Parts: sequence; C-alpha cells; structure tokens
Amino acid sequence: MFQPAEEGLGGALAMIDDGLFDQFPCDSIYGMHNWPSMPTGQFGITTGPLLAGGALFDITVHGQGAHGAFPHDSRDPVLTASEIVVSLQQIVARRFNPLEAGVVSVTMFKAGDAYNVIPKTAVIGGTARAFSRESLTIIEEEMQRISKGIAEAHNVTVDVDFRVTFAPTVNAEREAGMIADAASELVGEINVERNHYLISGSEDFSFMLENRPGAFILIGNGKIGRASCRESV
Repeated sequence: MFQPAEEGLGGALAMIDDGLFDQFPCDSIYGMHNWPSMPTGQFGITTGPLLAGGALFDITVHGQGAHGAFPHDSRDPVLTASEIVVSLQQIVARRFNPLEAGVVSVTMFKAGDAYNVIPKTAVIGGTARAFSRESLTIIEEEMQRISKGIAEAHNVTVDVDFRVTFAPTVNAEREAGMIADAASELVGEINVERNHYLISGSEDFSFMLENRPGAFILIGNGKIGRASCRESV
C-alpha cells in the first residue's frame, strides 16, 4: 500500500478512517524505512516499542501588559512562561520510571515586540515523545497541572493545547520475528540487528500497527553516525 502525508499530516489515520482495512483485510502488516545511521546491507528491528509516539504542544499565557518601566502595573506572562519552561523538565525526571524513556522539548518561545513593553501574552511550544500511550498521557496531564499551577501563582491564565500526532511504533513479537527472518535470509543473520535501540523519532505507520499486528523494520543506507533531527519526525 502507498501511504501519503506521513510527515505529521496524518496520512495513516486518514487511510484507516477511509476504511483501509475494511476494503483490504490484512492479517498482519509490515513497513520498512531507511535509516541513515546503519550501514548499507544491514537491517534493524526489535520486538515491542521501536519508535516513540510524538505530540506537539502550545501553551499560551494570558497576562496584562504594561510599560517596562512600570512592571507593577503588569501581570507578566513572560515571567510565568519562563517558569513553566523550567518546570516542564521535571515531568520526565520525576514522573517517569527511571527505566522508561521520554522527552519534553520546548522549541519555541514567543512574546512581545518592543524593548520597553511587557506584553500581554506569551506562547511556548514544542514536542513530547514517549514509548507508550500511557506515558504520553502522563506528560499531557502533568503539563496541564504544572502550567495551570504556575499561572495561578502569578495571577494569570493559561491555555494548554497538547495533541498526539504519532502513536508509539510497537512491533508484535511474531511479526517482528518473521520479517527479521526474511531479512536474515536476504543478507545473512550477522547483518540483522534484532535488538535495535529505541528511537525517539516517530512514524505514523504506528497507527496501522494499533489496528493490526505487524512489524516495522529499518534498512541501512550507509550514513555514518546517528540520524539527525532532519531525518526523523
């Protein structure tokens, strides 16, 4: 099957919602993706989670603007947003089991357009990653709690928009073994990594794997070093 719009635009979900598995029943499904950090002629896979689920978030702080020379007339959204940025880092550090992996990265901070004016709003945004739906839920719940608690302490209000754009990519044991065996027949067992490291990038074939058992395997394309952020979503 050909899947369009896999880079965060929901191609897999659109196909599923359009009745993909009703029109074309599948007992199991398989996907492949090139992996720049793996030598050509090698394959990588693992049973269970392989790639993280991904979410995008926007946190908008609504305060009260004022002249920078008279900060007592403001309810400063920049100060509030700054505290939220720092506090979000405790989610993975203190709410995740130390043996579980997760990421919360703030990548945008937008506020004001003048040197001498405290703005009335500040917006921070970024991405979150985890290897189970439950862990993504923890991140969302903690993000809501932290943001609203800090906002209340500063007498401002806050809106949190957290949206899961990718499910975790989880390989079924039987299907992962089958595709690894097929790769081994092609290139030899020595060239098949059956216990590949977890990847914090995301892939929306994961939504199909939530509907049918299957496996997702990586194909080496010869680049030295691990994949960069431009090579994974």
